[in-house]
Amino acid sequence: MNIITKICRICRGNKPYYPRDQYYKNLLNKYKDLEPYLSLTNLHNKKALLTDRNIGFSDSQLFKKNERKYFKKKYGKPNYVIVNKYSFGKITIWFYRVNIASQEANMELHFFQNSLFMYNYIFPYLKKNSDKNNLLNVIKKKYRIDKEINKIPNYYIMDKKKSVINIFESFGFKINYVLNTNSNLFHKMNDDFKVAIERDKQIKNQYKQELYEKL
Repeated sequence: MNIITKICRICRGNKPYYPRDQYYKNLLNKYKDLEPYLSLTNLHNKKALLTDRNIGFSDSQLFKKNERKYFKKKYGKPNYVIVNKYSFGKITIWFYRVNIASQEANMELHFFQNSLFMYNYIFPYLKKNSDKNNLLNVIKKKYRIDKEINKIPNYYIMDKKKSVINIFESFGFKINYVLNTNSNLFHKMNDDFKVAIERDKQIKNQYKQELYEKL
């Protein structure tokens, strides 16, 4: 641990500290391929909790008219921006540091063709179960979920438009909102991902064949 990290940990009450550039580099690597998105729509091993409320960031007119303008007006300039190119187009990710009910959080906003299709909140410093339960209870109340949730990763919340909320407890407390999982965008992602897998298989087979011929 270098001296800068030590000082930052002391200032933050011994909370983990990661240099900002390294944090965003890790995120850049994470979203290089489509698997992180598709994993959020792979819900076969989870139980659905249905809600009659629409899952979305905001119902305001400004948000509906111009989503990016809404976020810039509400939160200012993003702390960091990533643009990833795929065969079907570009995905732009905005990163913010926000404070929600006195809790520090990182917020990611994922756009395709200027429309928000996924966002999440990551609470890296939640240590008390009471804090996690408080967030979970707010979500259950907002989306009218009556069922008792014992193991969070075993469930997801879904609305009538097939938008879903996934909650994870590894590497902090993370709440993912994936909008309209049945949209053309996710079909394009699936097709692109299948092509990438097939391409990797061909490369591996070619490598094995070259080894066989030369050894």
